[in-house]
Amino acid sequence: MSQDSFILPHTADPPFYLPELKFDHCDYSPDIALTIWEGFGFSADRLTTGLSQKCSQGGIEEYLQQFPREEVSRSLEHHAEGPRIMAYAVDTENVEIVQLLLGYNGDASSKYFDDVPLLAFAIMRVRRNEHTSLEMIKLLLSYGANPLVIPREMWKDYVNTPIAMNYNSDKMSSSERWCVHKYRFALAKELDLTTRYYLWKASRLRKPARRMLQIAEASKMTALLRLPFRIIGQELAVKLVIDTVYTHMAQDTEKPLVMVFAGATGHEKTELAIQMGSLLSVQNITIGYTHFNSQTAQFGSIFGDESNANRTPLNSFLVDNHGKRCVVFLDEFDKADDNTLNALLKVMDDGTYRDRRWGADDAELDCRRVIWILSTNLGNDAISGFHSQYLAKCSNEDVANISIEPLQSELEELYMSHFPPAITNRIDAIAPFFPFNKGEQAVIAHKFLLEFIDEIRRPINERANRLVGHTKIRMVEDGKVCGEVARKWYKEGLGAPSIYKGVRALRRKFVLKYADTDDLVGDSMDEGDHERYVIQLNPTGEDRELSISRE
Repeated sequence: MSQDSFILPHTADPPFYLPELKFDHCDYSPDIALTIWEGFGFSADRLTTGLSQKCSQGGIEEYLQQFPREEVSRSLEHHAEGPRIMAYAVDTENVEIVQLLLGYNGDASSKYFDDVPLLAFAIMRVRRNEHTSLEMIKLLLSYGANPLVIPREMWKDYVNTPIAMNYNSDKMSSSERWCVHKYRFALAKELDLTTRYYLWKASRLRKPARRMLQIAEASKMTALLRLPFRIIGQELAVKLVIDTVYTHMAQDTEKPLVMVFAGATGHEKTELAIQMGSLLSVQNITIGYTHFNSQTAQFGSIFGDESNANRTPLNSFLVDNHGKRCVVFLDEFDKADDNTLNALLKVMDDGTYRDRRWGADDAELDCRRVIWILSTNLGNDAISGFHSQYLAKCSNEDVANISIEPLQSELEELYMSHFPPAITNRIDAIAPFFPFNKGEQAVIAHKFLLEFIDEIRRPINERANRLVGHTKIRMVEDGKVCGEVARKWYKEGLGAPSIYKGVRALRRKFVLKYADTDDLVGDSMDEGDHERYVIQLNPTGEDRELSISRE
């Protein structure tokens, strides 16, 4: 493994390809070759070669675990070795491997070749496979990659497509100096709508203080601080949830945490609960109250009779998570009757609960570490009115300065009149979820469109009757395309699913265009170039129309 192999060639084109590195023992599989090493101690060169040879995540983990963590961390912190390792890690396209190395103090803000930031490399290398790795970009940002290394004028108005030539080199900040002409063109092409959105979002987040990180690490909740990169919109709700869960876990409180997620359907309430559980690495369950009409349906009979032999989902979940941190999401909580609600009082108060399975003993379960989330659209009129009066009138940059305390007080008064007072008294925080603004609506449309585009990239498979595939779709000015989908389809009372209906309409239009040819589909098509299509917004008189055409 010669050091000369790490020197990138100087070419007229940006270096989107890293030089391939090879093991001396090239007759073995990469995972085996990685473990055959001479001498002692961790080798940054060997790890980099393993990444270049696309060793598996398991192979990389096995190699790293042979050495003291501090030894690996020192190499990743080294001014030369660390950036090179991280560049090759990003080049694997394996988010788990990159996250593994970031956990060893890998630097998400490092620079490698030609002074190009790692974040920029992750964005520009899309040119190699015509497919943005949004998860990789969000991961780097969530681990502290500085969004300001990407010229701000290219994403500050994230709905607008960036223009490569629209810049003044004299006004560039020091963090943008690397972005010379050739890189700027690549960035302008590869900065899609969702990437621009998360750069904008990252620029608004305050870097956590060192003590905050210390407490988070001790309480095993560091990953919770990455929650903003898992949710589109809902900036105020996300911050409230992070603050509430963080302070609760930091104090290791002996009582369960109870929060209300309030707002219209389809505005990320369920997704936020799922992502919170995922980041905390705990189990979560969703219980829908449209299906429960009694406490027996919720927990089972209080007598533990034979009807409980198969256990109810909530009873089973609490049993399986005895003494553990977990998340229980109670959807449409306002539809439960008083008896059903009262059955929750004790477990939400002191965190104790008796297993109701048939044949179970009378021992109480420890549910003090449960995070209860009560989801409801009760109070949605108040939330919508607050949004219209305050949030809808301010700029995106000023949203964080709006106090939601008056709205929370109004919602609490409403819940006291609807729920038994004992339930309302157990609520620690109320997180209102607001309608999406126009930019967020466009990003949601982009998310659904990317899922569709990924789906039709799959190979043709005649045996599986998958005849729509091996196709690439390009969006011309994706902000305009997605903004138009949202404008026509978004309904405040329905949220993201209403936008998905618009994307489904586009899918139908594409399939009709795809089928409008006498050329038959077959597996052999997978060996040739992809069929290419374009989605764009065309003006038609006073109206606008989204069109799909062959490229």
